Amino acid sequence: SDPRKIVLARVRFILGEQDKPEDETYLPPYHILFSNSECLAVWCKTGKFSTLQAAVFLHSTAIGNAKSTFVLTAGIAATQPWLIPVVGVYGVVAVGMPYYYLNKCKNKWKAGEQRLTDGFWANAENEIIVP
Repeated sequence: SDPRKIVLARVRFILGEQDKPEDETYLPPYHILFSNSECLAVWCKTGKFSTLQAAVFLHSTAIGNAKSTFVLTAGIAATQPWLIPVVGVYGVVAVGMPYYYLNKCKNKWKAGEQRLTDGFWANAENEIIVP
């Protein structure tokens, strides 16, 4: 966690940005995975823009899909082996898509963090910059 003075200054910065038009604000537009209230809270406290909830959801979805695909493949291999390629394609998509979205989230989080941090320091009061 960052010092209290910086955390509170970030909170005031976020509150000041809320009333600005979308094309004039440093706040990224809301998105359930890329930019939500948890992202803003974590950024205010640590300077990192991310959401643990989305990351855990995407990881657990990929792991759950991998388990399901394995069980489905084992069942089909025993009864109808000619369907194994179809299940294989399904498995690649079912496991790969959550990781694709997680990577996309990380890129969006990094861009949001950079934008907020640049805007914060460009508008920071002197007592925050010089202790």
